[in-house]
Amino acid sequence: MRVALVHDHLNQLGGAESVLKAFTDVFPNAPIFTLIYDEKSTNSLFKGNVVISDSSGFAKGVITSPGTLHIDYCHTPTRYLWSDHNVIIDRLERIGLVRRIVQGYKSYLRVWDRMASDRVDSFIANSKFVSQRIQKYYRRGSIVIYPPIATSEFQVSERQEDYFLLISRLRPYKRVDIAVQAFNKLRIPLKIIGTGEEGEKLQQMAKSNIEFLGWVDDTTKRRLLEECRGLIHPQEEDFGITPLEAMATGKPVIAYRAGGAVETVVQNVTGVLFEDQSWESLADAIIRLRGKTFDPHVIRKHAEQYDVAQFRDRIRGFVEQAWQKLHSNT
Repeated sequence: MRVALVHDHLNQLGGAESVLKAFTDVFPNAPIFTLIYDEKSTNSLFKGNVVISDSSGFAKGVITSPGTLHIDYCHTPTRYLWSDHNVIIDRLERIGLVRRIVQGYKSYLRVWDRMASDRVDSFIANSKFVSQRIQKYYRRGSIVIYPPIATSEFQVSERQEDYFLLISRLRPYKRVDIAVQAFNKLRIPLKIIGTGEEGEKLQQMAKSNIEFLGWVDDTTKRRLLEECRGLIHPQEEDFGITPLEAMATGKPVIAYRAGGAVETVVQNVTGVLFEDQSWESLADAIIRLRGKTFDPHVIRKHAEQYDVAQFRDRIRGFVEQAWQKLHSNT
């Protein structure tokens, strides 16, 4: 069974790239291809008899040979065409011509994206939340295999300092602004890891109890997670690996009750979920968490369900099962 891996693009490090790394551990000899590739190099791209696309965009549209099994690990149906299309258009409000062009092409891209989904033999969703989107936008069923975390890289520490931690790109949809507002009101220490276009604006909003650390290396990130009071997760994510990394250190998570956090954060056991995406609701959750006692070893045990070893076994088992099913029908 020869496997090829297809990824949308490799121009940033994030959760999707962590999943791709796990795929390479399962299939170490599989070549990796992205959309940013010379056309001459792709003529013999799909001679493998199993193609796994790892996609939140166009990689699922790859055309494979007859008899080739195509499995798509879907992080979300193409976000700017479906679930978040109005947000993207609103950002272009001041650029009238560009807005009209994008509006015009969006319909064509949606048609292509829907047709591209038909090229997939089997979908794997990264969460139940995304599985529902696949059904809604592509009219396709899927199984759920959660993204992995390397729990062995994180430790439960006896040391705890009195600060909360937030790890995120500083972009509008990440809603770091409500965290800044909440901690401004509560005057509790908050450390923020991440960079992005909202960085300057957020720093201007923040009071002295909030510290912006910018980019940090993995060793520093792990130490900050191990020593923090808890992780703040104010955004809606398709899955969200960072909350599980916090749980792998035994730390509770305060998360907005939406998206993947609903599936990974157990209310009052591994963290606290807040209902409204507002600073008031977040502030209330922070107060509630500070009044509770959490067992770090119970939290760590929960995170171990998502370990990379579990992911490898489930992916390998699903691919082998799908391969056998394809050939039993031919």
